[in-house]
Amino acid sequence: KENGGISTARNFGLKNIKSEYVTFVDSDDYVHENFLKSMYDKIVSDDYDFVVCDLDLAYPDGKLERKSSLFEKDLTTPKEIKEKMYDFYPIVANKMYKTELITDDNLFHEGVLYEDVEFMYRLFSKVKKIGVVDEGLYYYYQNSTSIMHTFNKRLYNYVDNWNYIFDYYKEKDIFTQYKDVLEYSFVRYTYAT
Repeated sequence: KENGGISTARNFGLKNIKSEYVTFVDSDDYVHENFLKSMYDKIVSDDYDFVVCDLDLAYPDGKLERKSSLFEKDLTTPKEIKEKMYDFYPIVANKMYKTELITDDNLFHEGVLYEDVEFMYRLFSKVKKIGVVDEGLYYYYQNSTSIMHTFNKRLYNYVDNWNYIFDYYKEKDIFTQYKDVLEYSFVRYTYAT
């Protein structure tokens, strides 16, 4: 398709996907040779909704630095999953998902930064089980000139993304159930950003 940015590419793929599982690898990142096998073996082992692995920050000089996924163990109860929403790294990379969880109401918001955050927080409302692969299998390339490391007025999209998240939970009539974790996460991530 014509280049329209990362979200349009992901959405195009998701609308045309035929597989039972999906993962995302950004164009400047790379994965370990066992990434797909390890993630697939874990997701099918106990019918997880998604699985996550640690990632390594990959620097231009070849240095690798392990970054924990912040998922210390498999999560199999609603309480554990909701608690994890307070503290996780909200990117779509380093994960494999059941494709059936990604529907028209939680595709990527196009034309904004931090689309991963909105995607992940909406997805959490559908998740019943999360599996953990305790290995660094995703290499997240660190480029000091990338849009994630420079100031851009689109950083303010972050507030819009959280408004979209709140609206989504209200439309699904589950906002009250998640209000504390969503408000806390909004303040935490906005402050950090």
